Amino acid sequence: MTSANLPSATNPANGGTITVGSTASFPSGGYVVIGTEYITYTGKTATTFTGITRGALGSTATNHGSGSGVFANNTARKNKVHYFRRALRLINRTLGNLPMPGFTVAAENSVYIQGHYNANAAGFGGENSASAVIADAVTLLSVNWNDYRSFDFPYTPGNRGATTTGTGSPSQPEKVATSRIPLMAVPNDFGTDGGTHNFLRYIENWNGQTLNYTGSLVSLYFARQALGAYKCCTTVYGTPTRAYSFDVTFLVPSQLPLGTPRFRDINNLAFRQMIRAGLQSDHGRN
Repeated sequence: MTSANLPSATNPANGGTITVGSTASFPSGGYVVIGTEYITYTGKTATTFTGITRGALGSTATNHGSGSGVFANNTARKNKVHYFRRALRLINRTLGNLPMPGFTVAAENSVYIQGHYNANAAGFGGENSASAVIADAVTLLSVNWNDYRSFDFPYTPGNRGATTTGTGSPSQPEKVATSRIPLMAVPNDFGTDGGTHNFLRYIENWNGQTLNYTGSLVSLYFARQALGAYKCCTTVYGTPTRAYSFDVTFLVPSQLPLGTPRFRDINNLAFRQMIRAGLQSDHGRN
């Protein structure tokens, strides 16, 4: 990570410049981060970034004091892949953008749903696609998500702010097996699977923003990849207002998503003994 410091307080306008001790190790153009603000720039001199745009990438422009850190992650990183392929992300699937009459995603990997899915900012009105997501784990990303924040702030969810988002699709991820609780001061539910309310996962600070979800939740078996222990309550994400509801259209079999697993149970409601000639035997005798 490339970094520098502001020699004096600054609050420049768009198109202006930002002065630091040295820009030598920064790219010729791109973005820098000061606090939680992203600032793009189009050029640089030895000590200044030029052609800046404040509050980029959905961040908020603010005053920055003398000595504030200026940094940019300009080094590519690679994750080791031992066996499974990488995760799948679903994007640009607002209401009307899913295939009709139904669309099902089934993956052995984790699936991330970014932004409104089978819904829009107004909600779930209109004609929905009978859609489903079946995966090792399902993580919901708000419409405010961008990869820059995850890259620059991997350990500070407070810098990954979410906004109200809607998802209309049944999810059938697996759950994480519970683990032993370490002998230290931890929340009571540390090491569990997080419970039903955390069945759908998050990695942003929702800070009370609403997550609208209409569909169903089905646990088929234990996860094989997304095995991290549940960590309450601000270590990975900030809690949303969960506006979850069941989609009653799924009560009609013909309206279930494509490939929905189906099960048939036989329930014995009563028993009676039937004794017929030739079928009796004495226990222990041939």
